[in-house]
Parts: sequence; structure tokens; C-alpha cells
Amino acid sequence: MREAWDWDTLLIPYRQAVNELCVKFEAYAAEYICREQHSPIEYVEGRVKRVGSILDKATRKNIPVTQFYELSEQIEDIAGIRIICRFVEDIEKVVGLIRQRSDMKVVVERDYINHTKPSGYRSYLFHIR
Repeated sequence: MREAWDWDTLLIPYRQAVNELCVKFEAYAAEYICREQHSPIEYVEGRVKRVGSILDKATRKNIPVTQFYELSEQIEDIAGIRIICRFVEDIEKVVGLIRQRSDMKVVVERDYINHTKPSGYRSYLFHIR
């Protein structure tokens, strides 16, 4: 049996990344407003998945919970931000901003705006590192 993990410490880098990305994208929005232009970013929110949710997902996906590094490599949504746009047209502008950034690498990109899910859910999803 593995020893108990200090989840607060293990999740610090995720909290820091979420905070940093929220600040960066909020700064984009503020820049547009300062220039008296329409901002494609309405607001930004972030979250780090709860420990119970991480463990539940690991169980559902049959991911062994032996080392945090292995777990974090296989669960890609431990942390995330959501950028809310007022208009669908604004999403393409935000997608462009994300693609242009040199401090993040897009590893997965899914367009659920033009390819709506059967449930009707619409979004644009990036997994970045």
C-alpha cells in the first residue's frame, strides 16, 4: 500500500498555473477595454480538480494510483481554465490568441463550435502544456 500523499503540496503547481493563465487572459480583456475596443473575452475562470474527482477518474480509467507523476501524465484535466466569450465570433479571436502564445504548447485541440457534440454542448477545447 502506498503512503498518503500531501495533495495540497502536489497540487500547488496546478493552482499556480491556473492563476497565471487567468491573469494573462484577463489582461488581454483589459487591454481591449483600455483601447476602447470590444473584448472577445467576457470573463475567465479557473479550477483545480478536487482530490476525490482525480481519484474517481483514475478508477474509471483504470489508472494505477502509485505515483503522482504517472497519474498526472494520464489525467489531462487536473487543472483548467474556461474563457467565456459573449459572441461565437469572438471564439475564433481567442483561439488565435492561444495559438500565438509561445509560452504554451497546444497538445490537443477540439472544435465543438463547428462540430457540436450530440448533447448540444458547444465549446472550443485546448489541452496545453
